[in-house]
Amino acid sequence: MKILLPILPLFLTFTLFSQTVQKETRLYAEKAGNELKMDIYRSDVATLQPQPCLIFVFGGGFKEGSRDAKLYHPYFNFFAEKGFTVVSIDYRLGMKDQKAPGIFNNKPIRNAIAVAVEDLYSATNYLLENAEALSIDPSRIIISGSSAGAITVLQADYESRDNHPSANLLPDNFHYAGVISFAGAIFSTEGTPSYT
Repeated sequence: MKILLPILPLFLTFTLFSQTVQKETRLYAEKAGNELKMDIYRSDVATLQPQPCLIFVFGGGFKEGSRDAKLYHPYFNFFAEKGFTVVSIDYRLGMKDQKAPGIFNNKPIRNAIAVAVEDLYSATNYLLENAEALSIDPSRIIISGSSAGAITVLQADYESRDNHPSANLLPDNFHYAGVISFAGAIFSTEGTPSYT
């Protein structure tokens, strides 16, 4: 019994300060017959201050993948436990029904990237419009993605900073606070991209 009593406070402390991550699913848009949803991951520890937000875009070659793939859960939980609101989004898979277009036909991939970026912008707008209710700090929204998702977030940030017409979907003067890209690139047929 003497051994158990000294370690009892450690168990109580761990129980008091442990946190769990809660998940909520919301519909953020309907496009071309697709319901686009987002999963919102948050720590159950209450906060009075708006939190930074990490929007995640899954990978899968613009052909497959899922916003709630278990592979990504440790990543979501890590950021949620650090005080971020983590949002994993659906996007339209522009290459889903495409056959291999060939090396000289970039139109299918260009279109797939464009619709993914458009959907990311729509998700961003949803979060900005609901920032107060979701306790999100609009000035601290970071985008992140893996593979096709990494291409999407890099393209979205590039186009928003370069005043590309597609970025008109975002509010004036909005810019993402950062980008975390896992194996992505910017798609350009006009030479080396440069930020303005």
